Amino acid sequence: MVNLGWIPGTGLLRQAWDATRLAGAIIEKRREKAVVLARQAQPIQTFKGAKATARVKELFYAGQYEAVARLFLPHALVNTAITTRDLYFKIWDLYWIFAGLRVLLALCPQIGYVHPDEFFQTVEVVTGDVFHTHVERSWEFNVTNPIRSMVIPTVLFGSPLQLLKGLNAVVHYYTGWRVISVYWTLVLPRLITVALSFGVDYAVYQICLLHKHSYNKCLTTLASSYVMLVFGSRTFSNTLEMIFVSMLLYMVVHCMKRTAETVYLQSLVQEAYDKADSVTEKVKLNRKKKIIPEHDFKYFWPISVLCIVGFFNRPTFVCFAVAPLFYWFQRGVATDSYFTPFQIFNFRMASLVPGAALTGCLFVLFDSLYYGELTWHKLWWLTMSWSDWKCTPLQFILYNVVPGNLDQHGTHPHYLHTLINIPLLFGPLGVISLISAAYFFCEMLCNEWRKKPGVRTAYALTTFTFMVSLGSLSLIPHQEPRFLIPLILPLVIMNAHKLRWRLGGWRPLLGLWYLFNVLMVIFYGFIHQGGVLPTISFIANQKFQSGTQEANFVFSHTYMPPQFLLLQPKSYSPHSRIIRDDDVRIRFHDLAGASMEVLSEKLITLGSRSDFLSKQRAIENFVVLPSHLIRQLMVKSQDRLRFEPIFKVSPHLSTESPPSFDGFFNKLGDVRAGPMEIGSELITTLTHMTLSMYRVTLSNGLHKVELLAEAAELI
Repeated sequence: MVNLGWIPGTGLLRQAWDATRLAGAIIEKRREKAVVLARQAQPIQTFKGAKATARVKELFYAGQYEAVARLFLPHALVNTAITTRDLYFKIWDLYWIFAGLRVLLALCPQIGYVHPDEFFQTVEVVTGDVFHTHVERSWEFNVTNPIRSMVIPTVLFGSPLQLLKGLNAVVHYYTGWRVISVYWTLVLPRLITVALSFGVDYAVYQICLLHKHSYNKCLTTLASSYVMLVFGSRTFSNTLEMIFVSMLLYMVVHCMKRTAETVYLQSLVQEAYDKADSVTEKVKLNRKKKIIPEHDFKYFWPISVLCIVGFFNRPTFVCFAVAPLFYWFQRGVATDSYFTPFQIFNFRMASLVPGAALTGCLFVLFDSLYYGELTWHKLWWLTMSWSDWKCTPLQFILYNVVPGNLDQHGTHPHYLHTLINIPLLFGPLGVISLISAAYFFCEMLCNEWRKKPGVRTAYALTTFTFMVSLGSLSLIPHQEPRFLIPLILPLVIMNAHKLRWRLGGWRPLLGLWYLFNVLMVIFYGFIHQGGVLPTISFIANQKFQSGTQEANFVFSHTYMPPQFLLLQPKSYSPHSRIIRDDDVRIRFHDLAGASMEVLSEKLITLGSRSDFLSKQRAIENFVVLPSHLIRQLMVKSQDRLRFEPIFKVSPHLSTESPPSFDGFFNKLGDVRAGPMEIGSELITTLTHMTLSMYRVTLSNGLHKVELLAEAAELI
């Protein structure tokens, strides 16, 4: 063969020719692979008649169920099902028990009443909007300066209730039955919350996979926490905030992992490129460099949208998002980049602006239309004013920066979150997390440079998220334990494995963890204010006396009773009745923790009004209060009222007015020594942990003439 290497440019031509042949070979290989895959994915439509049936039979009897499924279903769906099946067998059975228990506790449902915001910030308002029923709209939803956005509650809880309303209309039209009930009105929003709460489980699983962490330990710890079993099925805005924070942390950790891998590959390729001698090798390395995926702005759009959604749900989302966003901005910033690290940081911040601005504008538009001052007519003719626009997070912040406003809700010392609320929510896991965070920062301050802990790791991210969020929320004077619910994911990722610490053949911390959560599920799920919801359900289905047109229920020493479960239409008509077939107007009077004197006077006033209007309409009056307080009420009423027991439910315990434990002590203040006496008093105390409802009427000895003027004022 003639050697033409002496001709100038021949070497470059040879390299170009080899590169062309290589590209052709690669294309041919890809074509052959595509043909093979196409043959493997050959659809059932290629078989006709008997051949198709024979092919399905052949695969079925051969036990190739996956191949049968691929004949009828999309490959993506089959692959997802296979992944889910493998996931089921890889995760411990204990996790699936707790996950099923979470769903079961939503279906039961739990009768415990954790806090009024569970209802009055979400489903109380949404149910009234969907079913056009009478509800109690709290001050947070006033039209002038609302501080709660209605976008998320309407989308998440209003949509399924709207579907239930449509299903009820169809079923009632054809069968006469009603699908809408107290049960489904309470349970359906909780099921939506439970379904969303599994996003936290998904985030924990994915973070553990990315960093080769023990996902079995983390998932079991997460699922067994009463935060997930109780709060994970309640319609708190804090529960939604927990889900949003978890998804944000997952996306940031994913981006950190992708950036670390990408930067490492880029450094390898660049190092090989610098050492390459021939043009061919450099061409190949350039092609490899182009194959490496981009990482600088990954997830920038979902993160921007999620941050605005979380901010409009609760403006305190900022406290939880600061540390994850900072990690997303600064990850993988290299000093040898074309842009300076400061520019890359700013570019990433700027990338979030379009999605955040668009999402924020949509939220403001929806809220402005919802609260009524902005209308489509004003938008069409551009006649709106600044007061028509409602930016609820801004109103929320302006309200809470006023010290007098916070005083109405209670102010607390700054250490309450750290010393009380963290252990109350997370038990031993919370205490271990505080110790671990303190140890981490001590290592950062005291160790020499080479032994300092890494700050670009997922563990550091969760630690900083925990400490920054806890510190920020501790600066706010009003502090409640549920404000810290979103910290569940950082705590589990940080310290789930530390609960497995062994002492001999025992795991004392793990046993303490399970005992703590079992007790808290029983207390908050079924005992704490546990009589309020069953009482309201009883009222909704109660049959009143014949001719009754109005019923007053006075709640005392309980949490504020939600009215959405009554499903009481705003205006009565034959087509507006949802539960009740009568036209009785039910009214709730919440006296909270008012004294027995105030309660007695309220009942006497209502009774006098009922007698005064007896010729016009029949009115019944009831009182609902803890059973151990009825004797005090009878004493204060001085025989002016008669009480007829109607309904009693247990367990019910109000920490604001617990039963008296004086029976356990003698006159000298010592504990009774006799076990029979202690047992008897214990049984008596447990019987007092009930909520009772009484029908109240005026006694015959009361001079009602003196109260006619006061009763007339209430008409």
